[in-house]
Amino acid sequence: MNSKQKRIYDLITNASFNKQTECVFVYGHGGTSKTLLWKAIITLLRSTGKIVLDVASSGIASLLLPSGRAVHSRFKLPLVITDESMCNVKKNTHMMKLLQSTDLIVWDE
Repeated sequence: MNSKQKRIYDLITNASFNKQTECVFVYGHGGTSKTLLWKAIITLLRSTGKIVLDVASSGIASLLLPSGRAVHSRFKLPLVITDESMCNVKKNTHMMKLLQSTDLIVWDE
């Protein structure tokens, strides 16, 4: 990891371990090892029992992440978005409980 990646890695992992909220946007051109960074973070957190949901905007991009899923599939988002669109997560379901217990969401692309 380079120094910028290490700073992001430390920021996200420390926030997770200290139960802090962070919203981090990582930008880089193709080939700048963003996927390597996500895999390192996801692997560390999951190895300590944390719940990490890794999603991507497209199904193809989700294949690069460990256990990755497409955003619309994971969060029950409609494929056609309108001003009235909402996710379809119901109360007292497994999905609701999963979202409540999630420590980190990695949203790629």
